[in-house]
Amino acid sequence: NMSNQSRIQRSVLRILEAKNLDELIHALTIDIINILGVDICAVIVESNGHDIPHVHFNGVRVVPPDTIDKWMDGKQALLQDNISGIEAIYGGGAGLVQSQLLMRLEISPETPPALIAFGSRDANLFKEGLGTEHVRFLASVIERALLQKLGL
Repeated sequence: NMSNQSRIQRSVLRILEAKNLDELIHALTIDIINILGVDICAVIVESNGHDIPHVHFNGVRVVPPDTIDKWMDGKQALLQDNISGIEAIYGGGAGLVQSQLLMRLEISPETPPALIAFGSRDANLFKEGLGTEHVRFLASVIERALLQKLGL
């Protein structure tokens, strides 16, 4: 628990260092995977059904409306072990993913639904029933950082 807390704290500091949206996405999808000890991270954003967001960042993926609600089944955070990674989330890295943590990101009423996904090749890293307090805090920091960098 102390090790996880320390990793979350270091991740938060890295997120706070980002000067713009490009750096923030890089911090989320590259830097904190090393800090957290996971293999892959992606930010998922839903389209609104009319407009497809123009996303030009590696690690950011766009999915159709209501996809996130289907995946999350009413939960804010979802831990799954012994799975096969979803290509819509992880792209070409999906074949590596055997456990995952999905967290909703509620950035603002003006932004489409979003989530952040952490995947691991360790089939037992993310097990249902593990505590999510630390990662929910991390998600709150990510939400606020995105809100700020998007200028909303």
